[in-house]
Amino acid sequence: MMNIKTNLKRIWSVVAAVSLGLLIYAQFNEESPMLLNALLVLDAVMLILAVPCGLFGGAVVFFAWYVLEMNPLSLEGAYLNTIVLAILGTVQWFWLIRFWYPSETPFQKLDLLGER
Repeated sequence: MMNIKTNLKRIWSVVAAVSLGLLIYAQFNEESPMLLNALLVLDAVMLILAVPCGLFGGAVVFFAWYVLEMNPLSLEGAYLNTIVLAILGTVQWFWLIRFWYPSETPFQKLDLLGER
């Protein structure tokens, strides 16, 4: 049975790939409300799956909304949301996870009974 960490990493990878694929598709086609809604839902799922690092993405979106006056619910906001969450999720799931959950045990086991 696979552990939850591996499953979440795979689910996040699929959601990020679909989201970035839709983002590329949206760039070459006309603006569609259905496509924008799909991107925003996938962004929300990516935010939930990248919770510790995804909170920085929320701060970036708020900063862009306040300073750049970019609406996060527009297509330009969806571009920013998707790219920032993809970068933060990649850092979390493929780099930081090694430090949060190391694969080897941090302590060496004592061999008191001489079993090897």
